[in-house]
Amino acid sequence: MAKFKLLLISAFSLLLFSSSVRAMEGTPDEQDPPDFETDFIHRFFVIPDLKLSFKTFGQTQETVLNPDSIKVMVWNIYKAKKDNFDRDFYQHVEGRDIVLLQESLSTEMKLFLDLPLYQWDFGISFAYRSNLQKYTGTMIGSLVNPTLAWMARTKDVEPVVRTPKTLTMATYPIAGTDKELMVINIHGLNLTTQKPFERHLQLAMLQMKGHTGPVVFAGDFNTRTQARLDYMRWLLIQQNGFQEMKFRNDKRMRAFGTSHIIDFVFTRDLEILDSEVLGDLESSDHKAMMFEARYQNQTP
Repeated sequence: MAKFKLLLISAFSLLLFSSSVRAMEGTPDEQDPPDFETDFIHRFFVIPDLKLSFKTFGQTQETVLNPDSIKVMVWNIYKAKKDNFDRDFYQHVEGRDIVLLQESLSTEMKLFLDLPLYQWDFGISFAYRSNLQKYTGTMIGSLVNPTLAWMARTKDVEPVVRTPKTLTMATYPIAGTDKELMVINIHGLNLTTQKPFERHLQLAMLQMKGHTGPVVFAGDFNTRTQARLDYMRWLLIQQNGFQEMKFRNDKRMRAFGTSHIIDFVFTRDLEILDSEVLGDLESSDHKAMMFEARYQNQTP
């Protein structure tokens, strides 16, 4: 996989012009992709119809979150393929009310389903042509039944491989209030130019329309450039009232070449009680982010 990623990066540097192609509807300022890119995705990947791209696994019994203690894990798990992932995951997921995972892989679902009392909501980015039951994307696990869970997928795609990225969302009841917690799990577009990245974040903001309760927006944002970091903070903090989380033991993943942090947690209307990065974990190429929060503005 490391060699494959290096190949993609090399190809990107030669094919920058193709990075803003769309998987679905184009926009006037974008050109059709070269034929070899279309051939690449047809040979290796399948983009399922949106109606078939959201899956739910497992079952939980809890109906509300405790407003005084909401415990969350956020982790790009590198498709759960590194040594000792299951050991580390089981050790640290215990007691987490909500789990946001990026680079989830359907063929590893038994590992998650072996955890009792969790529901897993999976937004599919793409499937592998060699095995259509093998697909990847973003996934949210929860000890509480969501009121609603759904996904959104970018129309912009990565260059060369022409695969989109997904957002997975869910809302959860909170005890003692009619407000609900909204959770947005992102795996950001990586090798595209700036505008597709911005559209991905704008797509996330659209999911919040009409929501008046607290929000967690977290994941692997792929903020590999200063322009991406600046836009993310402008849109989320200045325009939408989010707070950027700070961590103890901050050993978060950094982008190759620029050393910019790419994993983030943003919250709105939550008091953060504790937050840390599990910086010693070696069972993914990313480090897990953990935090505990309290809902501040309860209503009778």
